Amino acid sequence: MIPFRAPPSQEWFFHVLFRAENGADAGTATKLSQQVSEAEAAEERVTALREQLVSMREAFQAMLEDREATNEEMQVVNEEMQSANEELQSTNEELETAKEELQSANEELTTLNDELGVRNTELTRLINDLNNLSSGVDLPVIMLDKNLRVRRFSSQAAEMFKLEDGEVGERIGILSAEVPELPKLAAQVMRRRQGIEKEIVQADGHHYSLRIRPYLTNNGEVEGAVIFLVNIDQIKEAEKERQELSETLATLFESAPDAVMTVNAAGRIERVNGQAEKMFGYDRRELLGKPVAKLMPGQFPRRPENAAPTPWPRAVGLELLARRKDGSKFPVEIMLSPLSLAGAEGMIATVRDITQRKRVEQALSQSREELETRVAERTAELSAERTNTVVALEIRARQQAALAGLSQRALEGAVLGNAVG
Repeated sequence: MIPFRAPPSQEWFFHVLFRAENGADAGTATKLSQQVSEAEAAEERVTALREQLVSMREAFQAMLEDREATNEEMQVVNEEMQSANEELQSTNEELETAKEELQSANEELTTLNDELGVRNTELTRLINDLNNLSSGVDLPVIMLDKNLRVRRFSSQAAEMFKLEDGEVGERIGILSAEVPELPKLAAQVMRRRQGIEKEIVQADGHHYSLRIRPYLTNNGEVEGAVIFLVNIDQIKEAEKERQELSETLATLFESAPDAVMTVNAAGRIERVNGQAEKMFGYDRRELLGKPVAKLMPGQFPRRPENAAPTPWPRAVGLELLARRKDGSKFPVEIMLSPLSLAGAEGMIATVRDITQRKRVEQALSQSREELETRVAERTAELSAERTNTVVALEIRARQQAALAGLSQRALEGAVLGNAVG
């Protein structure tokens, strides 16, 4: 047995040879010789084939080495290509990242542009609102910066102070002719961060309420001052009318013929007139703060305790018994009217001394009783006379009836007598 391998396979093959034994016949020997010759020839062929195989193996081995070298070169090239591909991929990723960053920056710029557009629109709207507000409030308004220079003013302020657009940025001294203390007041407002209000009267006689407020930013910093002037001529006229009305009411209150008192929700006297002092014998200072029920003990109407918000009950022609300072009592007639001033509940009590009226009523009552007595007596007398008259009339009627009967019978007798004759 001869082992061998046929590259490139790594598997082993075996060449098997057979030899004849001694003692065989000539034919067999011949046959065996022939077989040996054939075997030798075959072995030669095998040797030649083996040499060819070795040559082929060497050639194949050279080819394998070339292939391995080529493979190594291809692997190096592949690695270089892979490295280049990775570099290209990294560059591509960097480009993608840069593209995304550029896209993000573009989106941010677009968003910022949109926000700026919105802010610009809001700013335009605010400017329009400010202009319309300034012209709509119909008030002179002046804005100053921290250096007391004119920053903005309304059309009413321009008309009042004779301002022009070119005077924006001028110092506040241009307004001093109308309001001399204005620079000092504006500086004081910015320094103290508190607004002030002051009434001024212009040369033309108009009254204004000068209001100065600090101009504050969103951060709370003072950047100037804002000046408002409000015409208060109507308020002054109303105050004058109110003062005149108050004086008129006070005169009516004091000149009332009856005692008049104002009472608060607690039932205590807050104000009285001179007639109340005379009627009850107290000094005005003694009556103020005194419970009104003390002047009419046990009889003055009480306010329900569980109804504090409810006004005092209204009463007209209520007759009570009052008590003076010296303790003497006298009849009075009171009238209660609910009163609400500045949200506080109270009442007005009007008290009238009816002593003289009671005397007159008593006299009239006595006169009425006497008259009723006389009428009753006269009625009784007339009733008796009437009874007597009726009796007399009945008697007379009977007598007349009797006379009439006699006359009828006498007439009938006379007629009969004439008939017989």
